[in-house]
Amino acid sequence: MAPPATSTLVERPTTADGAPEAEVRRGRVRKDTERDPEDERARTRCQTDRISGSNARRTAAELDELDDLAHRSAHDPVALDTLLRRIDDDRLADPAIRRLLLDEDRIADVRQDVLIAVAASVATFRGEARFTTWLHTLARNTTIGHLRSIRTDETALEEWMSPSARMSSMIAAQEAVRAIVRELPERYRRAVELRDIEGRSYDEVAATLGVKLNTARSLIARGRGLVAAAVESGGLRG
Repeated sequence: MAPPATSTLVERPTTADGAPEAEVRRGRVRKDTERDPEDERARTRCQTDRISGSNARRTAAELDELDDLAHRSAHDPVALDTLLRRIDDDRLADPAIRRLLLDEDRIADVRQDVLIAVAASVATFRGEARFTTWLHTLARNTTIGHLRSIRTDETALEEWMSPSARMSSMIAAQEAVRAIVRELPERYRRAVELRDIEGRSYDEVAATLGVKLNTARSLIARGRGLVAAAVESGGLRG
């Protein structure tokens, strides 16, 4: 097995409070380890400010609506569908993802993983903080899982599967999960069938459905999210 590639550190200008910023050019990933305690505290304050600023750009009514959708999504598939569309269309998870990733293809992959993670765990949202804050934490943890996967050796990588890949595998292999797919709304059902059962590429799915590539990705991700929620509630496991 070839030795792991070394990382090349590229210095960036300092932030407004004087904290240094750097990126590790390995898969275009920002370094997130071995921080000085003071740097970590400054980063945490900056992260909190970013979330607060993001929330401030939305009205209290909009934030209340998201909180309500999240609560109802635990037992209402229609509410879950609406919530996933809001997260996807408004790119609500992007601030957390983009703090750790630069490559647009990887960001798109993690967006899909986040939608599945939301669908599978939204029942744990208790409303102790805003849903956007809960989502930021989940998106950050999902992104960290993605980073760990691309930093492992080939053997470990074969054993690790992203939420999207795991759900795709379950749809392809388990008839009980395929039955759930057949119950999806038509716009999601056909996209998931083409990708996960027929094994078509994203480009082929888009061409078959007559939609743009990003739209095809979104339909597949949302469909997988609805399947993940049904799998979770039904006790099925991969």
